[in-house]
Amino acid sequence: MISIIICSKNNQLSDSLESNIQNTIGCEYEIITIDNSQNHYSIFKAYNIGIKKSKFPYLCFVHEDVEFVTEDWGKRVINHLDAENAGIIGIAGGKAVLRVPYDWSSYQPMYNIIQTDLTQNGTFVDDKRIYPKIPENKSERCLVLDGVFLCAKKNIFDKIHFDEKLEGFHCYDADICLQSNLAGFQNSIIFDIEIKHFSRGSFDKNYIQKLLKLHEKWDNLLPIFDNSISHKKIKEDLPKAERHMIGRLKKRLVRIGMKNNEIYPVISKCILSTSDKSIPLSLLTLNFHLHLIRITSILRKKMSYQKQLR
Repeated sequence: MISIIICSKNNQLSDSLESNIQNTIGCEYEIITIDNSQNHYSIFKAYNIGIKKSKFPYLCFVHEDVEFVTEDWGKRVINHLDAENAGIIGIAGGKAVLRVPYDWSSYQPMYNIIQTDLTQNGTFVDDKRIYPKIPENKSERCLVLDGVFLCAKKNIFDKIHFDEKLEGFHCYDADICLQSNLAGFQNSIIFDIEIKHFSRGSFDKNYIQKLLKLHEKWDNLLPIFDNSISHKKIKEDLPKAERHMIGRLKKRLVRIGMKNNEIYPVISKCILSTSDKSIPLSLLTLNFHLHLIRITSILRKKMSYQKQLR
């Protein structure tokens, strides 16, 4: 009894994905494909359309570049969503959104996914990524999830919705998860469903712009932690986590090709809003650090244009 909602860049879903779903889901289902081949919709709009069209009480939002490995995965989704106060479940996520704009891996990341890459000789190589390595439970509480696979009961969308004001194709996952959490639902990452994912996403300037827009929306509430994290733990971890993520963000912005004068205001805002009062001193050396990151990234072939050439 699952409505599977897919925003497709093609006018028709691939036969292989349809067959894969049919052969593995293990329960009654429908596939609602939102044809976005002409780019008429943002993913926010597409998913809202899918929700309105759905007829079943459980919803699954999934990318079209996946393959389900686990048999009867639909039954497992339903079992997870039937837990008390269940919100959104997925296969990769983290326990906080910090004041430093990044992604779900900002704090205590967890994941259970098979990343499948096409090699230069035309073969696929599977990289099974799971953390914790040996999960203690079939699910773990989290705050935000990656959008490759998101499932929820349909009735929670009486209280939350995909925010079409954000537009585009990024950050819909973090935003809807934050809405779910603040509406009183509990989001979780699950470890008993395996999915192959055939792309690694795009972290370009457009992604950064959408990420900054998301942070503007939630700015007055950041940082936000999952309720399982104690106030004592937050106080202990937050300064170190912010320092670490500022360092990662610098590298990401440099490596996608942003110039120093574009990066400076983004990092400056992060530095000035941090809870660690020693960090603002690093503003004095920020330009130097950005130049150093750029030089070392070029030498190590970490720049995005260099990766595309390989």
